[in-house]
Amino acid sequence: MLDGIEDLKVRAAQAGRAMDTISISVFGAKPQQEVLDAYAEAGVGRVILLVHPQGRDQTLPRLDRYATLR
Repeated sequence: MLDGIEDLKVRAAQAGRAMDTISISVFGAKPQQEVLDAYAEAGVGRVILLVHPQGRDQTLPRLDRYATLR
């Protein structure tokens, strides 16, 4: 999960780039607090959670659950 970020840090250092000049986003992250916490600790600034096309009765509760994640 975080191997790619560690690789990015190594490559950035080799290129003389500071990580605070690189914006990291993760698409399709698992909607679990511990996963999001690990990404934040690794320096990820944005995660995009998937919302599959379903009916209102399935989608709204999922969005409510996602809204509790920080």
